[in-house]
Amino acid sequence: MKNNTILINDKIIDISGIYYFNKTFKYPEIIQTFPVEVKGNIINNDYQTVHINCTIKTTIKIQDSITLEIIDYPINIEIDENLDKIYIKNENSLDILSFLWENIVLEVPTYFTEVKDFSKIQGDGWRLIREEDL
Repeated sequence: MKNNTILINDKIIDISGIYYFNKTFKYPEIIQTFPVEVKGNIINNDYQTVHINCTIKTTIKIQDSITLEIIDYPINIEIDENLDKIYIKNENSLDILSFLWENIVLEVPTYFTEVKDFSKIQGDGWRLIREEDL
């Protein structure tokens, strides 16, 4: 496990590793998080900008929008951008957990289902159909 605060003093900082979220990181749609695998680095270039290039892989547990079952939702994010001042504390450090969390939350779908066969979703006097089948 890596430290969650990264000092940005060197030209290139390797941020590759496994990160874990603690209980302070919550989002209503995310039921459970798993360890986050990060591969990449932060580049502190001569133009007073900080650039991050990394891949974030993890799995979260969310609720299926139709069946309401708890399902695994894989997340694979590629980031290649300059970091805003929001992330850089005192101009020389980055709270990597906050950065990872914000990017993961952006990937949480508002609607997701693993249901492939809608004909099996039915009850007494009703059945689920796709909009295309109307």
